Amino acid sequence: MRHWDLSQDRAEGCGRQDIQRMFVNWSNLQAITGCSDGEVLLWDLCPFQVLRSCVPPGSKTSCMSASPDLLEVALGSGSTLCLWSSQFERKPAIKALDAECLLVGLEVDWSGRSALTCGEDGQLKFWNLTVGQCLRVVGGPGPVATCMCVHWQSALAVTTENRSVKLWDLCRGRCLQSLELGCSSAVSVNWQKHQLIAAGEDSVLRLRETFRRGKCIGRLQGHMDTILCLTVNWAGSEALSGGSDRRLILWDLSEWKVRQTLRGHEDTIRCVEADWQGRRAISGSFDRSLVLWDLTSGEIVARLTGHIDWVCCSATAWHDGHCISGARDGTLRLWDLETASCTSLLTGHTGAVWAVALCFPDAFSGGQDGTIRRWCLTTGSCLQLLLAHQDAVRSLDVDWRSAHFLTGSFDSCLRMWPFNSTDPWCQIAFRLFYHSGAPSQVFQDYFQEFDGHRRGVTSCSVDWSCGLAVSGSEDCSIRLWDIYAEDDSSDLLLGSHEGAVLCISMGCGPSIAPCREGIQGLPAAHPWEEQVMKNMAGRVIF
Repeated sequence: MRHWDLSQDRAEGCGRQDIQRMFVNWSNLQAITGCSDGEVLLWDLCPFQVLRSCVPPGSKTSCMSASPDLLEVALGSGSTLCLWSSQFERKPAIKALDAECLLVGLEVDWSGRSALTCGEDGQLKFWNLTVGQCLRVVGGPGPVATCMCVHWQSALAVTTENRSVKLWDLCRGRCLQSLELGCSSAVSVNWQKHQLIAAGEDSVLRLRETFRRGKCIGRLQGHMDTILCLTVNWAGSEALSGGSDRRLILWDLSEWKVRQTLRGHEDTIRCVEADWQGRRAISGSFDRSLVLWDLTSGEIVARLTGHIDWVCCSATAWHDGHCISGARDGTLRLWDLETASCTSLLTGHTGAVWAVALCFPDAFSGGQDGTIRRWCLTTGSCLQLLLAHQDAVRSLDVDWRSAHFLTGSFDSCLRMWPFNSTDPWCQIAFRLFYHSGAPSQVFQDYFQEFDGHRRGVTSCSVDWSCGLAVSGSEDCSIRLWDIYAEDDSSDLLLGSHEGAVLCISMGCGPSIAPCREGIQGLPAAHPWEEQVMKNMAGRVIF
C-alpha cells in the first residue's frame, strides 16, 4: 500500500503485500485495510503507521465494508456477517449474523443500518443491522452476483451475474428487469440520470422506465418557503397551496402560472380545503385561526377563532355547512360556517391532532399519540378508539361508502382499516370498539399494512374507485400502492425529491406533490406524468 502526494509525485509505502480491500477517510487521514489472511488494520496515513489490528487474522474474509468515519467494519466471514468496532484492539465482534451460506458480496447503508449480501447460492439478503435480522430474501438460487450497486433511498439494487445485469426492488423482493450485456466484472450506476455502465463487453445502458416510471413534466414556483398543504381541482386544472410563507397561491395548472395570491394569515398555513364549485376555501394556520376565503375575489369572508394552539388539520362538509379542525393542544373544534362560530369542543387526544376526516355527523381524527378516534358530532362524544400506530398518525383518508380508511404514520407504515359505518356499537373485524371514558383494553389488529417507506409517512391520498393510494414520506420518496393486492409492498416508486414530501394529492389527472426542495431556496410543486399501468390484479389503471 502506498500513500501518494500528487503535487510532489512522491509516495510513502508499507511493507505489506497482501492487502486486498481498502477504505479511506480523507478528513482524518485514516484508512482501513483487509488482508488476505483475514486481518483488518486501521492505519494513520500521516505518519504512515498501523494504529491497531481491529480484526485478528484467520477469519477468511470474503467481502468487506467500512463506515465513512471508519468506526465500524462489516465482514463476510464464511457464512457469517460480522460487525466490528475499529476502536478496539482485536476485541470480539459487536454482532454476528448467520447468513446460512458463504457470503461473496456485501453492500452496507451505514446511516440507515441496513445491508445487502450475496451468497454463493446467488440469493440476495436484505438485513436490518440494528435488530440483527434478515428482513427479506431477494431472488432464488442462481448464478452468483459478481458485483452489486445499491441505491438505498429508493431501495433499488443492480447486480451483475453470469452474462446479465439485473435490477431489483429490495422492498418487494422482485427482479424488475434483466438485461443481457455479456460478461461484466464491474458496474456503476447514475441513479439520477438512470444510466448504467457495466465494465466488460458492453458500454452504456439507459433504464429510464425501469428506474422511475413517474416523470416530472413541469415545475410550479411561487412560494418563498416550504409548502405544507395542497388541494387540487383536477377537472378545472387548478390547485391551491399554502405554506410557511403565510400565503395561499391559486395555481393555473393548464398554463403553469400563478392565478391569484391570498394573504391574511399571520403565521404558517398548515391545512387548506376548497369548495371548487362554490369558489370557497378554508385554511388553518399556526396563528391559531381558520380563514374562510372567497376564491373569486380573493377576499376573507370570515375568520374562525377559538383554538389556543396551532391549527394542524381541518375537514369540511361544504353542503352541510360544517368544518372540523384539530390543534396541537389535542382538541378538535366543530364550526358552523354560516355563523362562523364554534358549536362543539372535542377532547380526548393526548397530543397534537394531525389528521381529520368528516362526513357529518361522523368524523375521524388521528393524533400524535398514535390513536384514531371516531366521533359523533351531534353529541360531541368519542364513540370508538383505535391504537393504530406506534408513532404519530400524520395522514388519514376515509372511504365512507366502503367503510374503510387508510392511515399513514411516522412509524413509516401505512395501514388500512375497516369500520362499521351504520352500527358504531358493533364489535367488528379488527375490534374497533365503543368505549365510555378510559378504555379497559385497546387492540392493535389492522386489516392490511403497507411497508416500503424508510422514514415517516407525512401524507397519503387514495382513489378508492380504482384501489390506488399514493403516499409521501420524510425519506423524500413518493410511492404508489394497490390497496387491494395481496402483496403489501409498494407497487411503484413514482419518484424522489431532494426534501421531505409534505403533502400530496391524487385524482383523475397527474398528481402534484410539493416538497421542501432546497433548490435556490425555492420549493417546487411537481406534476407527475399520467401513467398507464397494470397492477397485480390485471386491471388497467390511469
